Order: sequence, then structure tokens, then C-alpha cells
Amino acid sequence: MQHPCDIEQVLAGENVEVVRFPLEGRLHEMIVLNSIAVRDSIKDERQVYELLAHALGHYLLHAGNQFTFVRPTDIQ
Repeated sequence: MQHPCDIEQVLAGENVEVVRFPLEGRLHEMIVLNSIAVRDSIKDERQVYELLAHALGHYLLHAGNQFTFVRPTDIQ
């Protein structure tokens, strides 16, 4: 599939890894440090690209405005 912007190139340039993960509920993607976790049950490539673009936008435009979990006790 051809995309107007090669998102893989942007992700590589920003050193952001994409990880498929069994997210649940309303959560379809999540930024964790320099990784974007995308729900592994989503198979539609177009939807995955949309989720990556959304998460990457937050990563680039809202730096410091995300939750950061350092220890398991941080999420209590």
C-alpha cells in the first residue's frame, strides 16, 4: 500500500519502534517510552497506519504530555 508519507521512514528517523500488543478495551494504541504499542488484533493495514500516525503525532507534538510509568507502583 502506498502512503503519502512513508510513516516507517518517520518512525525510523525518530527511533520509534512499533510493537504489536494485546491491548484491550478502548485502547487501540499506546506510547511507551520510544515505542508505540498497537493492538495486535487489528489486521487492517490502513487502520494500523492511522493509529501509528495518531500516536506519532502525540509523540512529536505533545512531548512531555503523556503518562510515564517507571515502576509498577506508579499505576496504582
